[in-house]
Amino acid sequence: MGSIIFTGIEILVMGIGLYTFPFFILVLMTIFFLFYLYFGFKIKKVIYYILSILFLIRIFFSVNFSEINSENIIMIETNIAEGKGRIEKLENKFPLKNIYISVENISDGRYIFYGKAEKVSKEYDFYNFQVLEENKIPLNKFQIFFDKKLNNLKKYISNRCGNFLEGVILGERRYIYKDIREKFAYCGVAHLLAISGLHIGIVIGIILSVLKTFKIKKEKKNLIALIFLSFYMLGISGSPSSFRAYIMGAIFLLGNMFYEKIDIKKSFALAIIINFFIYPTSFSNISFVFSYMCLFSIIYIYPRCRILKKSKYKNILNFFIMIGVIQIFITPISFYFFKTVPLFSYLTNFILTPLGTVFIIFGFISFFVPEIIFKIIIAPILQGVYDLIEKLLNIFVKIPYLAIKYDTNLSLKFIIFIYIMLIILFYRKSLSNKK
Repeated sequence: MGSIIFTGIEILVMGIGLYTFPFFILVLMTIFFLFYLYFGFKIKKVIYYILSILFLIRIFFSVNFSEINSENIIMIETNIAEGKGRIEKLENKFPLKNIYISVENISDGRYIFYGKAEKVSKEYDFYNFQVLEENKIPLNKFQIFFDKKLNNLKKYISNRCGNFLEGVILGERRYIYKDIREKFAYCGVAHLLAISGLHIGIVIGIILSVLKTFKIKKEKKNLIALIFLSFYMLGISGSPSSFRAYIMGAIFLLGNMFYEKIDIKKSFALAIIINFFIYPTSFSNISFVFSYMCLFSIIYIYPRCRILKKSKYKNILNFFIMIGVIQIFITPISFYFFKTVPLFSYLTNFILTPLGTVFIIFGFISFFVPEIIFKIIIAPILQGVYDLIEKLLNIFVKIPYLAIKYDTNLSLKFIIFIYIMLIILFYRKSLSNKK
């Protein structure tokens, strides 16, 4: 196992341990593990020790472990939409848990608030926040560009289509109509609504396809694509899911610049390391768990199941197999977080995912073509694809048991046990060969 992959596992386990043990116990366990690694296994690669210690230091200085005291004035950073938002920073640190607030008479946007919070739910970390001082964080030049462009585009498409475009291209999922979000979730394709690896992959593909028309060296081509991708990320909503996808895309482009062949497993591990160092509390983010579990199943499990022999329908069958593998590996998480089991939504993915991909392709292009071209050519295509998606959603939601809801609570340990069993099941041949 490579150094990067092993270090990625180390950081991932420590990130999970942050939610399982008190911080000082996590420190003791990490020190014990590193001593055992050095004296027991005689492993002396410096990267294992330095990055683990640096990650502990990062946690100590960047994570807020304290509960909110309703009597104290606190400082928070948040993104408000329709009077609600999630606390992204608490006293300039990441809160260990997801904490949500509601405010009165505050317009949408990113803010730094000073005020008092009063908890309104015993079951959930939801607070009413009394704002005593507000400082709105201004949009940068790239965000202003996309915002102005979006306003122009919305003149030629319906309001529902425009809000959907804003959600899937600019990351402002909150503006997508609630009934559409609920239907996407029931049909098992909610991943299309968030900036994810699919979106970034499409963006990179479009950029590289355009650059192919010019005689540019591979290194310069990937550098231009990386710069353009970075500008795009600066212009959209900076959610953790979009940043995760950007990390994977950036690693892919950098790998193409410096190496002939990309090691996807090392890239995956490196993305985990970078993600946790920037967002130490990533494991509390449901989209993080789903995204990386999907990537894990594609990178490590799908290759063991795909059809390698030449066949007329090989690509189609492998696509079905890949979707099936992903579905198997996200089911336990879905059950744990949402108490739902996606049963027949496996089938809706084959229809809605390609349509969503078409919308994303033309939606992204829309922001970089003259208004007249959008009006005549792209706007009718976007509107047509969106109308078809909405019609199909209305049909699919009438199908019973696409997703089954349960009230049973399962422990995290049991979920981990299920995943261990799944990995053993898929790797049973390799394990038997080592005996």
